[in-house]
Amino acid sequence: MKRKILIKYNKGNESVAILEEDVVVEYLNQKSDESVRGTLLIGLVKEYQPSLDAYFIDVGIDIRGFLPGKFTEKKLKAGTQLVVQVVKPAYMDKGMMLSSVISISGKYCVVTSNTEKLRVSAKIKDKSEHTRLMELAVNNCPQGLGLIIRTNANGLLDEMIIEDISNTTNLYKSIKEATGSPGEIIYKPEGIIGDVMRNFKVEDDIVYFDDIDIFNKYFKKFSTPGITAPVKYYNKDYDIYDFFGISNKIKQALGRKVWLKSGGTLVFDYTEAMCVIDVNTSKNTGAGNFSDTAFKTNIEAALEIAVQIRLRNIGGIIIVDFVDLDKPKNKELDIIFREHLENDKKKMTVGGFTSLGNYEITRIRKGRRLEHFDE
Repeated sequence: MKRKILIKYNKGNESVAILEEDVVVEYLNQKSDESVRGTLLIGLVKEYQPSLDAYFIDVGIDIRGFLPGKFTEKKLKAGTQLVVQVVKPAYMDKGMMLSSVISISGKYCVVTSNTEKLRVSAKIKDKSEHTRLMELAVNNCPQGLGLIIRTNANGLLDEMIIEDISNTTNLYKSIKEATGSPGEIIYKPEGIIGDVMRNFKVEDDIVYFDDIDIFNKYFKKFSTPGITAPVKYYNKDYDIYDFFGISNKIKQALGRKVWLKSGGTLVFDYTEAMCVIDVNTSKNTGAGNFSDTAFKTNIEAALEIAVQIRLRNIGGIIIVDFVDLDKPKNKELDIIFREHLENDKKKMTVGGFTSLGNYEITRIRKGRRLEHFDE
């Protein structure tokens, strides 16, 4: 599927909008002073809470970091200084969730302190290619470390992957030996722009940058002799999101209610671990009988919900209360909804209709839910 990627950059603040078939399906934003997932910093163990099986870590700010016992390789004592990695950035009154199991991403691999991890991305489906990359991982896994071969290593020459493993291992070792004061950042991964461009596909995607320096960086990276990469510089006087007509769509994703073209509505309500989406016919009275109107509303809702889940970055348990239908219509709706959900690359379990008639999904979320739009 061809994607259009729009990237804004302003004084270190980054935002990215991703469109598929001219429909905005993802929006990411990141402030320049925001802690980033994957950041490595110096931490100081303050105390251990047995009831939580977790350590509280001094990371140089008022709110202490939280290091679950399952994210450590050994027991730690109060006063121990160590390198920790941000699993979840600080948010409101919640401190960072941390890990002392360190992972560093390269272009084609991930080097980790978890020695039990030696694998190839499950997204590489070709068995012979999977076997080749696994042999490469086994033969080049750094001593005393773990190694993951990433999806974008698929089809690459051995030499390219081996070189990346070596570079990433050297970076890992230099970081692991670092010392400093609590809270001192020793490694900050690329922000959301780097994350998105790491998965940029020249043959399928086109990207627009509104910053000339970042445009030049990626234009040079992806262009080859005789081939100009689909990397464009947006130099108009008005906002890139307004030009492509997506600002209102992103703002709509901040609200509780979304109107469907037919006149139906979606209503989103959140708890800490759950999102409930209510589908209503609302103004969609329809020209036919109620059953037909309800089915058409549900089909339209299924398409929009699949987009909204990605755009809002909803995680945890998702319950959809579709308009009531009979079992044959529900079965047809289930098939169509699953097809729409397949476009989502996040790990998801689709439970389908429950015994109570609601539709259940669980979705792994990386990063926070969409909560504000920086114009």
